[in-house]
Amino acid sequence: MSATSGALCSHCLVPAGANAYRGLVAGEELPFCCFGCYLAYRVHGERGEEAEAALSLIRLGVGAFLAMNIMLLSLLLYTHAFGAAEAHVRRAVEVVLGALATPAMVILGWPIFADAWHGLRRGRLTTESMIVVGASAAYAYSVSSLFTGGDRVYFDTATMLLVLFTLGRYLDAATRARAARNLAPLLEAERAPVRVLAADGFEMRPATQVVPGDRVEVRAGERFPVDGEVVEGRSWADEALVTGESEPVDKAAGDRVIAGTTNGNGSLIVATLASGAATRWAQIARAVRAALDRRSRLQDLTDRIATWFLPAVLILAAAVWVFWSDRGSSWEALSAALATLVVACPCALGPAAYLASFLAVGEAAGEGIVIRSTRALEQLATVRTVVFDKTGSLTRGTPSLVALEAAEGDAAAWLEAGAALAQADSHPLARAMVEAAGMRGTAQRRLARPTQVQARPGEGLVGSVEGSELALGSAGLFDRLGWAISPELAARVRELEAAGSSLVLIGRDGQVGAVAAFADEVKPEARAVIEELGERGLTTMILSGDRPAAVERVASKLGTTTWRAGLSPEEKVAAIDELMRAGRGVAMVGDGLNDGPVLAAATVGIALGSGSELARTSAEIVTAGPDLSALPRLLDSARTAGRTTRVNLTWAFGYNAVGLTAAAAGLLQPVLAAGLMAVSSLVVVANAMRSVRRKAAAGLRLEVQA
Repeated sequence: MSATSGALCSHCLVPAGANAYRGLVAGEELPFCCFGCYLAYRVHGERGEEAEAALSLIRLGVGAFLAMNIMLLSLLLYTHAFGAAEAHVRRAVEVVLGALATPAMVILGWPIFADAWHGLRRGRLTTESMIVVGASAAYAYSVSSLFTGGDRVYFDTATMLLVLFTLGRYLDAATRARAARNLAPLLEAERAPVRVLAADGFEMRPATQVVPGDRVEVRAGERFPVDGEVVEGRSWADEALVTGESEPVDKAAGDRVIAGTTNGNGSLIVATLASGAATRWAQIARAVRAALDRRSRLQDLTDRIATWFLPAVLILAAAVWVFWSDRGSSWEALSAALATLVVACPCALGPAAYLASFLAVGEAAGEGIVIRSTRALEQLATVRTVVFDKTGSLTRGTPSLVALEAAEGDAAAWLEAGAALAQADSHPLARAMVEAAGMRGTAQRRLARPTQVQARPGEGLVGSVEGSELALGSAGLFDRLGWAISPELAARVRELEAAGSSLVLIGRDGQVGAVAAFADEVKPEARAVIEELGERGLTTMILSGDRPAAVERVASKLGTTTWRAGLSPEEKVAAIDELMRAGRGVAMVGDGLNDGPVLAAATVGIALGSGSELARTSAEIVTAGPDLSALPRLLDSARTAGRTTRVNLTWAFGYNAVGLTAAAAGLLQPVLAAGLMAVSSLVVVANAMRSVRRKAAAGLRLEVQA
């Protein structure tokens, strides 16, 4: 929030004044007269996850303020600060506690009670039902004690239980709201303005209003807004984000283009084949958005536990009340029944299920890995197969020189000559050649300036450099020019082509003199990562949209024999589903737009931080950059958190079993039950923190972003 002035408040429409704030709403900064108006606007002016997160934050702030005051006053009672002569003062404190707890129960408990009621009407007992029983029991006992002259109240137990649960709901809503904000720019692409050819020129329309048959203009460097067919112009397209193809694809009349890919160096007129809302780009974005709305594994687990646990506790409490009513006073029976409900309150169950994962990822900073939810670590611990996309994940994503062969003369001189001509073009292979000449030190002087350059789209370049006629491009270009190539060099060209490299032949004055081979090079750490994953019992494989020869070359360098090439995004999803149906947890590592649905379909998606925005939004884990070396240690962290969680759950259920037995036997008063709840939670927290310290000592550091 930053100060501003001279504007009207976006909520109450009064002058914002000199002390105004600017709040971020749906990616746009708006003026507000105060922070309260900002929160109110977030609740009433927005919908979905944003409004839910803002409302939870308001409830949490007000409720926590009341609960903290209740805790401070309760300390006076727990420390026996009042003697027998000051009983009236003690009673006054209890009345104040009740006065503070009542609005806190309403503010914090209203949505929880409402959700529990809706679940009950549908015949379901949810996590909210468990919280309602625990908080209501503590509050009802305290009110009863207040009006009947009892000597114990537990308003602090009731309110703090609701505070902790509301905090969890806020964090969940804030995480989903952040994911929705990250995806919003991609969904907005459907409404991006498009230049549509009309009778009197071009008119601008949103992409969603473009219909099949419309002709749109896409200029150099722009993203294709529609799926279509080129009818005019020549260029190339970078399709790596959508298809996984590592090399640029030439485009001319009759060629198909895909929405979401990037136009190269020429302006094109494209005939639309599908409306803007029906493009592959839009379909992928919507599919990922739907995947982000799925229920968490932890929520389903706790709801299943509540289905049988809560009825069992209610039946037990009723049985305890009946049992002790026949053997003691009604007050003793009520005390034993309430102790049973309080000790069964699942305060430790929630932290036991997620705290180890929260602390494991929250300890982090060293490697800057973003983990969007504890669900990601829970599922990563079950993974048995790691699937990699090739382009940009296992490889650098840009072409680089891997081989240079000359029929005669100095190969470096041929590279310098080719780079001189390549300066005239912006094709990625041309840029790679210029860069290679500089890196190899062949250009000791400034590269000569080419003249009379003719671009042959899809084939290469022809021009003049220092009086010599030079040509640069594919074998087809030199066939049409009629330039000769020696048998030895031709054989080498075939070998390099079979190895999956992209070739650029270099010729001078009617003779092909050299060939430069370019490839998307494997990342230096990739092979070591594959080996480390294998040592941990994981199977690795590659799923790519690139050519089989290029994928095979990468697989052989990494020492893996399991790979599939030429796959569409839909085929990748089908391959992931096949692995998962075989009972193998699958982690998908990718970085491109085409990886979005695959990342969402896998057991857990891991996107590289250098990848596309959609891939990073789709994945539950995002690395800080393109480096892969954090993956094995990330797996170790997930497994450690999983083991700690199992220990904590065992403790939580064991505590409930012992506590319920003691309460039912009349050996446990409500005050002791509340104490046992606190002890149980402390044990769970301490065990989780111990596991984090152990990992920190081993050098593992991760980062979470809610």
